Amino acid sequence: MFLYFMTISISLVLIMENNGTPLMSLLDGTFLDAYNRSTDSREGGINSYPWRSAEAGNRSYKERTRFSKMLSRTRQKVIRGTYSEEAETKRIESLWDPVLNQSYDFSSFEQNSTTAKTVPTTTSEKFGLENTERIHENMSEQERSENSTHLDYNGDNSLSSVITEKSYEYENLTDETEGITSQIPNMSTSFEDFPLVDEYRFPNYNQSSACINYNSTEFQNQTVNGYNFTTHCLVPVNGTQSSVKNQLLRDSIIGRNFRTEMQSQKFLLKVYLFMSPNPVYGQKYSIFTTMPSLETTNFVLNITVDTNDYLIDDVHTEIKSSTWRYTKNLRKLLRKWGLISNRISYNGCYYHRSSARFYNTKHKYIIATVSALKDRRKLLARMVHFKIKVHKPSKVACLPALELEFCKNPQKPVFFAPIGHLEFFATISGTCSNVEYDEIEWQFRDITEKKIIARLERSTGLVVKILPYKVHILHDPDRKKVFILRGEAVINGITTVARCYMKFRATPIEPHIKGNERRVVDVRKPVFIDGSNSKDRLAKIESMNSKRFLWSCISIDDPLNKYCRTSMSESPKIRLPPNALKVHAVYDFSLTVISRSDPRNQMTTYQLITGSAKTSFTPQILCRRNCDLGVYAPLDSVHLIPKCDDCPGKVKRYEWWLLDSDSEPYLESTYKYLILHTEQVRVQIRLRVWLKGRKHADAYYTLRRNNGPQKGNCTIHPALGVESLSMFEINCQGFESLFHPITYRYMVPYAVVASNVPYTRIKLTLPATEYIMISVCDAIDMCVERVVNVRVLEMDAKIQKGVEEVMAKVPHFLQRGHWNRAYIAGLAANAYLDVSVDGHEIYSYLQDLVLTTGSQLEQITSLIAIMLVQLYPIDFRGAMVMAHMFELLGDTFTEVVPEHEWLHRHGYFSLSAIHMFFMSLLGQKTQSHSNAMCSLYNPACLNLQRIDLEKPFVIKFDTIILERINSWLMSTWFLYRCIFYLGVIATQRHHPYDNAMTIYRSGIAYQVNVTEVTASAKEIKLKTIDQIHVIKISTKLLHELKRKLNHSSILLQVISQQNFNNIYWWYPDPLPSKTSVLIVHAYSPVQYFKSANELLLINPLVYKTNITQFNDQSLNQYMTNNTIQNSTEVHIYTVMLNHKAMLAVRIVSCSELMYVKMRLHRWPTLKQIRQQACRITPEMEGKRIWMANSCDRSPAYVAIHKPGEIRYKSEEEDRLKSRGKRKGNKTYTPPELRQTEDVGYDNEEIVHKSKYLNYSILLEIYQCNIWKNRSLDPGWSEEHCETSFEHSRGSSVQCTCYTLGALSSRIFPISTVLFIEHIPVPIFSFNMTIPAFLVLLALLLIFKCLLHLNIISAYMRDPEFLQCGMPLGKQNPSFKDDTEIMVVIVTGGQEFAGTTSNIKFYLKSPHRQQTSYQITQDPGHPQLVRNSTIKIAVPRGDIYIPTRLALRLVPNGRFPSWYCRSITVVDLKFKVEQLFIVESWIERKSHMQFMRSKYFTHGSYRRYPKYTWCKRFRTRAEQLYISWFLINAITGPSQSRAGGIIISRFERTCVWICKTAITLLVVVLYFGKHTVESIQEETRQNIDNGIRVHVVAALGFYAFLIGLVVHVLFEVVILRWLWPQT
Repeated sequence: MFLYFMTISISLVLIMENNGTPLMSLLDGTFLDAYNRSTDSREGGINSYPWRSAEAGNRSYKERTRFSKMLSRTRQKVIRGTYSEEAETKRIESLWDPVLNQSYDFSSFEQNSTTAKTVPTTTSEKFGLENTERIHENMSEQERSENSTHLDYNGDNSLSSVITEKSYEYENLTDETEGITSQIPNMSTSFEDFPLVDEYRFPNYNQSSACINYNSTEFQNQTVNGYNFTTHCLVPVNGTQSSVKNQLLRDSIIGRNFRTEMQSQKFLLKVYLFMSPNPVYGQKYSIFTTMPSLETTNFVLNITVDTNDYLIDDVHTEIKSSTWRYTKNLRKLLRKWGLISNRISYNGCYYHRSSARFYNTKHKYIIATVSALKDRRKLLARMVHFKIKVHKPSKVACLPALELEFCKNPQKPVFFAPIGHLEFFATISGTCSNVEYDEIEWQFRDITEKKIIARLERSTGLVVKILPYKVHILHDPDRKKVFILRGEAVINGITTVARCYMKFRATPIEPHIKGNERRVVDVRKPVFIDGSNSKDRLAKIESMNSKRFLWSCISIDDPLNKYCRTSMSESPKIRLPPNALKVHAVYDFSLTVISRSDPRNQMTTYQLITGSAKTSFTPQILCRRNCDLGVYAPLDSVHLIPKCDDCPGKVKRYEWWLLDSDSEPYLESTYKYLILHTEQVRVQIRLRVWLKGRKHADAYYTLRRNNGPQKGNCTIHPALGVESLSMFEINCQGFESLFHPITYRYMVPYAVVASNVPYTRIKLTLPATEYIMISVCDAIDMCVERVVNVRVLEMDAKIQKGVEEVMAKVPHFLQRGHWNRAYIAGLAANAYLDVSVDGHEIYSYLQDLVLTTGSQLEQITSLIAIMLVQLYPIDFRGAMVMAHMFELLGDTFTEVVPEHEWLHRHGYFSLSAIHMFFMSLLGQKTQSHSNAMCSLYNPACLNLQRIDLEKPFVIKFDTIILERINSWLMSTWFLYRCIFYLGVIATQRHHPYDNAMTIYRSGIAYQVNVTEVTASAKEIKLKTIDQIHVIKISTKLLHELKRKLNHSSILLQVISQQNFNNIYWWYPDPLPSKTSVLIVHAYSPVQYFKSANELLLINPLVYKTNITQFNDQSLNQYMTNNTIQNSTEVHIYTVMLNHKAMLAVRIVSCSELMYVKMRLHRWPTLKQIRQQACRITPEMEGKRIWMANSCDRSPAYVAIHKPGEIRYKSEEEDRLKSRGKRKGNKTYTPPELRQTEDVGYDNEEIVHKSKYLNYSILLEIYQCNIWKNRSLDPGWSEEHCETSFEHSRGSSVQCTCYTLGALSSRIFPISTVLFIEHIPVPIFSFNMTIPAFLVLLALLLIFKCLLHLNIISAYMRDPEFLQCGMPLGKQNPSFKDDTEIMVVIVTGGQEFAGTTSNIKFYLKSPHRQQTSYQITQDPGHPQLVRNSTIKIAVPRGDIYIPTRLALRLVPNGRFPSWYCRSITVVDLKFKVEQLFIVESWIERKSHMQFMRSKYFTHGSYRRYPKYTWCKRFRTRAEQLYISWFLINAITGPSQSRAGGIIISRFERTCVWICKTAITLLVVVLYFGKHTVESIQEETRQNIDNGIRVHVVAALGFYAFLIGLVVHVLFEVVILRWLWPQT
């Protein structure tokens, strides 16, 4: 018995020395999971061995006792919960029943394993807020270690693998077990699981996994005590997890027996590592990898670290061109580099030197693996571990770490493609309380970090954007290797580096042959086959140098044709000579396009060519939208257009046919373009082009449906948490797509969580929700949706008490790059918003944000929307918060818009909807303010001040009102800026021929229309969806926009805001107004307007507004109510229009027929009222009468008259009151007229009160304005817009604006002045004043005629009469008696120009003797006075014209000189006149020389002198220095001019009387009092009887003009025409 117990004791001791695993496995059943090594049992598969279990290789430095294991199991049992009795019974039975053991399902591994570190995924029903609070407290108590990967990093960093107690520190160690298991092949029964390309068949690095698909969800890397391992692979079969039997079945199919392979494994190579075991943080170190022999197999050396966040080197070695070097003295080489090692087993070897910098103090081991070049899963040497310890730099208290957390594992790189759009958010971790840095330098580098692939110069912060074709590649990355996105920054004076491992995945090549899939060619001519339009999409501009072309051909009809063979050409285009092809033969040409940078990226397309002996042409189908790469997304429409370069004529008709294999082809469209909406898996399209003469040709095009990323699934852990506090890990594994990279978007029902995420795994916080929606998208914008259930509890006062506590860590988050956590905290804080002050507090944490990505734009928009919902209704303080948030949003737009950044489909539509929500909130009038804040120079304010006579009009400065208006002004301006930028983003989503995008919310109508401007473009009429506005865009305007925006596709953003809800309601009008706002912007995909000057147009934008919406009752309080008693009463309303606008009279009501006449500048006459006025009946309530004002300032008059026949009283009736009228006082429109005493006219009509005209009207101003965002005086402006009336039943007014932007149609009541006029009744009585004066003038004229009967008329020129009447000349005795010469002397008009002296003048004709004459004057009655004309008849003598003249003054008079203006010598016989212009003073004792003259005023050689206007005016002023109305006209000389009619003083007096009478009569008749034909202002009572100077001046001016006309009538018509010169 003693020996028996002794044997048992020794056995137990041995068992406990071996960790007690065999015995404990018998007790809990884990022997099935880890220790079933039977080769006879089919359960002995891959996952049955201990090194595949979770505990495999987990060797600790401490010996674990049985008691400690029992405690461990007890603790895990408490964590997981107890099993039910039925499950426990079944589990125990399965331990011993061999039948059940065969079907044991290893899917229960996570539930039964006692070694795996698990977290409960299901929660108790009693789990509530108290538990979540306790969880949060535990999370906050966790210590953050240095270089942690996230903020709440678990501090357990122990590494208990690889090293045993007997191993030597800092020496090379190998792990045979891991080396063996790394060679276990992956198994699959499907051929599709093995890609054709080696890159996808073999992973880059050795992974401890038994799964073929490394991106699938059948396996995932786990971490236990800081060590990475891989769980067994569970391959889904028919929706369930496969059993071990199925795994072994696959193993048997492949034909590999694991146990045999394990026992017979031998490694070909041996690897050793040498480096300094104590590296310092951030310094550069050399790593030597040595091999005694390279053998003959190509291999890959992979050097990494145990933390899986740093790939030091990846050396591809080909024996023929090896980069390895050989040394005979390894010890010397290591000493040269400062490395000393005592355990070197050889001195001659091959070596490779790598360099490394360590930026993580958690690195414990450097791991080196050598695998086959063609099969990276096959190890050629044992895995080597070199132990290191990374030390901090000296005098450094804490180490900040710059990290890209979710892509730092080189085994799971992020795919990069030129067409992709990726966003990376770097974080700063560590225990430093504060971090400081300037900029971060981001670059693409190879894994050695020596070669720069690309620089990301636009990214200098914690956020990195990679946009399509925005990365300038300096060196093409190796397609077989990974490269890194490297960020380097100096934080707190310490250089730290973030590494994100990426791999280049090119977009599939898109080969294209001109003419598409099938083609008919004329074999009689050369045949061209063009493949130059093929695309590889490596750059924005395609290059032929990046592709290779391989042409091949095969033909069954003509197999021996030398022009149809394999490997024909490598040129992009090929040319076949004439008759190279046979008629009716079919040739299958294929084009294979290969990428030069990655030969594995290749694609082939085909074209069937049929030979013909007829003329042919080649149409082709081009892709415009949603058809790139030969696929289409069913979410959008497909846009195709035709092109025909060799068509022999104009295309008459297009036919687009859809070819369905299951049905007959059907005609889809006859337009030039095809817009197709379909969901078919394969779409075949045929285009038939018809030409003149019934010629046609076909083109074929095939598309396949892109279903987006497939075969994946998403999980979330944990399933329960608290918003903003709990960290959730989301894994989306197994998604496959041809179009990399794949991005992820996470949403909750009311907000976006994250977007454009390039990682398959992400850890973040979530807002309160019941589920999360995940959108998985490929690079060409096709997405699939996944929904994952999760319960995130709302923030409660029990957890955190207010905004300040929720947002306390936001500055810390933002400083360290945890944008998502800060954003979610902001969403959670909105639950505590009660007043505007709380909104200011939230904004205070976000005011210094600089957001640069599209995802951040979506997130901040969602945050603002939730905040405004909480603050509704919004006061002016809330408006200020809104303004600040909109400013932040607008700044984000300015970062995103210039780069045309891509937004997710849901993101764009949610942005549009949320911005319309913003406009609807801003458009609701939540506060009112006084109208007293209008500008002092506002015409409406001035009008209000002028009219309001009862109350003093004082504009007071109110700072509170000013603050309110400023708040709404700022929020409106910043929101308007965001709306404008939203249109720029819309250009990336909308295309020509798309259906218009429309949003209608709370009176805000938003729509986006895109049109293509071609040469045949026509005018566009665009009607807003709220039926308020109709926009006309002319053809000229379309071409102008095309020219300015530099593109044929024009996007129009139209926002219509009804008058009861618009964002400018706060604008302080003096009178209440109704404003309908219309915002119109134009964009193109390549350009948009950036300033107000660019919005100005040459060709106007025309829009009409339906004003029937303005007929509400709110303005009726400002209407005018009045009564007209009879037909003699007229009401006239006057108003001064200070701007270009439309004046409208709205008929509120009227009791009877009435006339309404509107007129500008002048009062309307009674004739105009009766003949041209609008006739208004009681049924026309609500109608408007319009009048346009095109002047800047003009008076307007509105006359209202009651039509009817004017009747008069008989003499028997009682007399009325004295004749008079009443005058309406100048009043503001709403108050009633001041009552005055009723007055009437004699003999006027008597009307019963029941027939009085009672009317109510409202005078309105209608304007077309544009909003001016002026810094000092913003508001509505009349610039650039004109207003006109649209004759369409009076319901539309047309605006013509020469600008784009915020336009409006505004209508508001206007103040007027009322005058009441009466039609004067003609009374047959004369005013005798004017007729008496005229009679007196007539009697005076008769009296003068009786006294001078003998000279009542004037005589013609008579020489004898002149000679007898002018005996002034002293004749020479030698003269004959005939008087054939007359001399006319004209004196000057200056003072003392006349003389009493005798004048002597001399005349001398050519070749004749001199003749002299002397004029002798009587000093008492001189004739040569100033301003006189003297005519003297003298004998001819020797005088003949032309002649010469000289003058001399005989000094015998009183005046010493005499001024002579001119002398005219008239030959009465020959009727010739010669004019001598003297114009000089004839002095005493002086003699004038003979003067000549070239002026002949009469005769065959007429020539007149030319005078300037100044000289003529001076001469005439001298002659007529006294008005002809005065006495000079009577007492002046009787001779008016030379050659005129002689009129005596009496005759001139008669002429003066006639002129005066006619002038006075015309003035009186025209400007005198009218009786019936007009309504004049002068007939009002209480008229000012004083002299009105302006009226007198006007009458004087008019009388002067009429007098001039009468004077011309007498002087020219009567004296010149009636008595013409003979």
